[in-house]
Amino acid sequence: MEHVEGRVVSDPGMGPIARDQCRPLAFALVDTLAALHRVDWRRQSLGDYGRPEGFMARQVRRWSGKYSAAKSTLPTELDHSDMD
Repeated sequence: MEHVEGRVVSDPGMGPIARDQCRPLAFALVDTLAALHRVDWRRQSLGDYGRPEGFMARQVRRWSGKYSAAKSTLPTELDHSDMD
């Protein structure tokens, strides 16, 4: 790992981000996560790290729960029906 320049946005409602930048930022986040998931972890010598069995089920369970918990802090005008 290495340090990279960037901005940390800890507010789930993206409060400090200008409204017209929220959508492009969200898409950039998804693109970055997709790129990370394309990394061949076995070729990167990560085969002995963590527990690969059941990984996807654990991730879906964890992040679905976090998303559900965070919905109450989302702006009321945000339409998240597609996400649901």
